[in-house]
Amino acid sequence: MNLDRWMSSIIFSFGVFCRASVEAAPQEKKSAVGVPLQLNVGMMEYHPFLIPDDDGPKGLIIEYTQDMLASLELPLTFQTVPINRSVEQLRNQQLDIMLVLYKTPDREKSVLYAQEPLLHLGQGFCTAVPMELKPLHAGSRLAYVRGTVIPKALQGMTQFPVAGDRAQERMLQMLHKGRVDAVHSPMPGVLVLAAQHANIQVALHCYEIKNTRLPVYLGFSKGLPTALKRKLEIMQQKRIAKEDFDTFVKRRFMSQGFTYPPVTFIESSQLPQAPD
Repeated sequence: MNLDRWMSSIIFSFGVFCRASVEAAPQEKKSAVGVPLQLNVGMMEYHPFLIPDDDGPKGLIIEYTQDMLASLELPLTFQTVPINRSVEQLRNQQLDIMLVLYKTPDREKSVLYAQEPLLHLGQGFCTAVPMELKPLHAGSRLAYVRGTVIPKALQGMTQFPVAGDRAQERMLQMLHKGRVDAVHSPMPGVLVLAAQHANIQVALHCYEIKNTRLPVYLGFSKGLPTALKRKLEIMQQKRIAKEDFDTFVKRRFMSQGFTYPPVTFIESSQLPQAPD
């Protein structure tokens, strides 16, 4: 089965139940009993996890969370929001929910989080040449999506933040053309899928740094009714009990005839050290 057919198979459109939007959030409206008439859901573009599309949002995280969101039984408006603006929009109640948000002390002052993480993402990268042939060093160049968390283990390299639409594809093009030496990803194996989808002919060698997995949560506006937040948390618990995100991704690869690429786990000491 070719990649286009596989990608189309994971598109999830809520039809009349929701609509995708890249515009600013409309003023929230509530019913007489205080329940929102619709929910504004934020998502950053991060192929192939979260992909905005005129026909409805798609991607691995959208597919993984679709039943959870549908359980709210409310119209949903999806908006593409840069990660560095998502907290502000949650605080101002322009957003009700943000899909996948790292937890930090500063963010906890402004937004609420689900009690348990939705998934865990590691810290890793892919290179075009195996590290045993071309080790990374202090002069190596690392591309990453602006606003993402870069662990200290990767801060010893020169960093190239990439922002805007299709950032992952542009980073892979930079790697393919030799403009950078490595591309950061919280789940390095899926960069192979992004490269195939963009028809970028680059052989990727993927690495994950040991002991760097971070929890990622659903983020909520403090104005979201407690009953809706609790309902989402219960549905999330059931979803994870049925299948965690890592297992889900590998199953989706296998079910469509793709092999999840091998990922080599490395020690942080194998990478150039950031100055203290």
